[in-house]
Amino acid sequence: MKKNISKITSQYKDQIALAKMNGFEAVMIPLNCEYDLYCLNCARDKEYMYEIALDCGWDDFLLINLKNSKKVVVDLHELDAA
Repeated sequence: MKKNISKITSQYKDQIALAKMNGFEAVMIPLNCEYDLYCLNCARDKEYMYEIALDCGWDDFLLINLKNSKKVVVDLHELDAA
């Protein structure tokens, strides 16, 4: 998965940089790379993130916190099982 994260972030590097310059706190990137990323004003509202992912039809996504450069893969199937 580490290799996929690097590939995905390099694929979206321009959009990630633009989101950071525009003051967004985080971005959500679908792992299948078929859709645009989604910019978030707040990286702490997990329920809102999950709602966006469900509305977009994403089963899993990469969450990048632009404030501290933390990257987390979120799999909604694992959340349902928990």
